[in-house]
Amino acid sequence: MKAPAKKKSKFGRLSSLGVQELHQIALFLPEKHLDFRRIVSSFDSLQDHFSRCELLTLKAAQNDEDIEPAKLATGFIGQILSPPDVQFNGTPMSKFTLTLHDGYQVKFSLFGNAKETLENIENTLDDERNVLISGVPAVFGNTVWIKNVRVFEPHNAGRMIPIYKGKTKVIKPETAGKTVQKHLQESVPLAKDFILNKIGRDQVARFVDPEKLEMVLHAAHWPKSPAVASRANLILDQLAGLVAISKIKEHAQPDKLIGESARLNLTRWMNHTENLEFELTDEQFQIINEIAAAIDSGFPLRAMIQGDVGSGKTVVYALLAISCILDENKDVYVLLPNTTLATQIYTEISELLPNNEKGRAILVTGQKETTRITTSKHRSAEIRIGTTALLFRELKKTPGLVIIDEQQKYSNEQRNKLLTGTTHLLEVSATPIPRSVALVKYGALKVWRLTKNHTKKTIIPHLLIGRDECRQLMGAVKQTLNEGNQAIIVYALKSDSEADNYTDMVSAEQAFHKWERLYPGQVRLVHSAMDDEDKNRAVDDMKQGRASILIATTVIEVGVTIPKAMLLAIVNAERFGLTTQWQLRGRLARKGGVGNFYMLLPSDKNSPDTLDRLNIMLEASNGYEVAEKDLQLRGAGDLSKTSESQKGSDDSMLVGRKIDMRIIDDIIKPQSEID
Repeated sequence: MKAPAKKKSKFGRLSSLGVQELHQIALFLPEKHLDFRRIVSSFDSLQDHFSRCELLTLKAAQNDEDIEPAKLATGFIGQILSPPDVQFNGTPMSKFTLTLHDGYQVKFSLFGNAKETLENIENTLDDERNVLISGVPAVFGNTVWIKNVRVFEPHNAGRMIPIYKGKTKVIKPETAGKTVQKHLQESVPLAKDFILNKIGRDQVARFVDPEKLEMVLHAAHWPKSPAVASRANLILDQLAGLVAISKIKEHAQPDKLIGESARLNLTRWMNHTENLEFELTDEQFQIINEIAAAIDSGFPLRAMIQGDVGSGKTVVYALLAISCILDENKDVYVLLPNTTLATQIYTEISELLPNNEKGRAILVTGQKETTRITTSKHRSAEIRIGTTALLFRELKKTPGLVIIDEQQKYSNEQRNKLLTGTTHLLEVSATPIPRSVALVKYGALKVWRLTKNHTKKTIIPHLLIGRDECRQLMGAVKQTLNEGNQAIIVYALKSDSEADNYTDMVSAEQAFHKWERLYPGQVRLVHSAMDDEDKNRAVDDMKQGRASILIATTVIEVGVTIPKAMLLAIVNAERFGLTTQWQLRGRLARKGGVGNFYMLLPSDKNSPDTLDRLNIMLEASNGYEVAEKDLQLRGAGDLSKTSESQKGSDDSMLVGRKIDMRIIDDIIKPQSEID
């Protein structure tokens, strides 16, 4: 029996960009506008354009700036009076001649299927065979060629033309634009009503007369000038900011007061520190007491502990968990992202438990759990520590406390699966997800930050660009090993088969063989496709000093402690996110000392965005600072309580567009109390 066919979207492939309902068409704003108010239609106007380009280039040179190619682009209108010259050197290329209105001719090329290219051009021409193109003119010999060409219908001359976002291999920007224009007129009134219902007339009136909202929406798509486009976009961004604030307020309002059933008295945690082998810092002591007081408030706690590697997050939540099972007889669940880390935390908490209570820490990973079968309804409470295997076990009774360590590794659904109305939640991370950082920033989520480290260490960051600079890594590794320390080198790809798809990248498997030739018997390999036994053996060889270099992927991001690892390098650092890089950086100098953190960009050609992102790693002093920068770069995700989006553009009513957090900063003050 055939499966039922999927219902076709009214908006075609535009739905892949987030447009699901008619009102969202008007809220799917252009990425940019092309200014066709002044276009080249003759040799004289071409000369004028070249003069303007020279002036722009001169000003840029005086300010020691690179000029954006888009600033040198302009519109050209003319006739196509002859078929193109088609060449087939690799990708088919169709060379067209555009005859301007005074007879002067310029040329341009379009790549792709020659037949389809010609059909697209023919469909764009008007009755007099005029076409409008945009591009950057350049002189080659005696001929003016237009580069980076886009083709438009000639009736767009004299206007600001909206350019919409596309999606690679799904929908072209031109197709997205045509779909938007087809439905825009009927969408705008619906979008206006949506905004008014979502925010309210009084809130909308803070930024624009509600009666002019339709005019603003039209202007965002078809403005009369760049200034009008900028103003319309600002207003809509501000309104989207108000929507985001309303979602933040959902979190700021405490859940219904549940009363005594939610109250847990964990203030007696100090009675269970007999096995603690070190003295707590004043900061840890204060935070444990503050969390215990919050859990005793009568409201279910939803909060976070943040601190870098080595700041003592584990002992803080471990002592609270022990108090919860011993003083309140309430189960505690501790969720961790991998077996290695779960086993490590299980061992640490077991060692902290009073001597007569050792069996009350339970490790749950995969199909196994180190526990006994208990049929009594009055069994003693337990701390159940494990991986996502915990999510698939039946709750034996409602937990009093759930702890999510490395919360950035889980979806919102996973993090909430163990919760009931009376369960308290503590999330733990060095680099929280953007959504959580946004909620903390605007006072909707409580965070306790551990800022002190139990060991004195210094991490020196390095950014190596180009193959010549990257060769410095070889000498740095040799020096590290000569000093009696160890090195970790992280690669983006794990296997040879993956590397076959990238001509400029080396996999961890390929790199392992190269390093092994240089340091025979001293190199180990770890990646996610290996079984746990092999991974643990490789890490243990590093810990025991049987190996000196660990070649790895991000599988070592959390839960791996190699005390003598004093150098860590990330190859192809452009392919790693900020929080991942910071977590990897945390593997260094776990017992103190000076560690060296290398980010390698083998290519000399890197985008400004890539360099700006990696410069954050050169300047950041703590994981929370990195998480805040990550929020600015990636967006907060949908801020509503039930959302699964933890980063990106879903936080905005403007489809496919992330909230500019500076807009929210202008509306409400960070870390202030939200009414």
